[in-house]
Amino acid sequence: MKNSRFSLAIENTVVNMKDYRNGVHKIVEDGLYWELVPTLRKKSDVLIRRNEAVFEDSYVQLGFPSEEEFFQVVEHSESFENESDEGDILSIYFRYDKVSDIYERQVYSFAELIGQAGGFYGALLAMGALMISLFTERLFVSSILRKIYQIDTWQENIRYNKSKSGKVFHRR
Repeated sequence: MKNSRFSLAIENTVVNMKDYRNGVHKIVEDGLYWELVPTLRKKSDVLIRRNEAVFEDSYVQLGFPSEEEFFQVVEHSESFENESDEGDILSIYFRYDKVSDIYERQVYSFAELIGQAGGFYGALLAMGALMISLFTERLFVSSILRKIYQIDTWQENIRYNKSKSGKVFHRR
């Protein structure tokens, strides 16, 4: 009994996010093993966790997402004691884990694409409206100022003098 090993094969559950037909797969794991020592008693806790997977794989997303609930062996811990009076050298306790995981997958839907395109269009429209409002406000203010104040510019003087005498006079 010096070189003894006890191994346990467990049907475990894993989530494959790349598989769009069936995201939850069952696999057989043989990674749980214990090296048995005749003079020591091993106690091992195997934690089993309740998990949930939510898959929303439709491009239209009009219905409800598919939900799956499954259990998964997540970890095990070991502790050692002196040999018991009954002669048992290994005790395995399957315990319920209080923590749970939620796996979620959602594909990029047509509604999200339309929403982002509309958001981008709305942002461009708002920026254009802001630029036009600034430009039209300055045009409005300059036209009001031109009507309120008489400002003679040299271009207006040239036009006025041309129309009056037909000759061009320059002011110095």
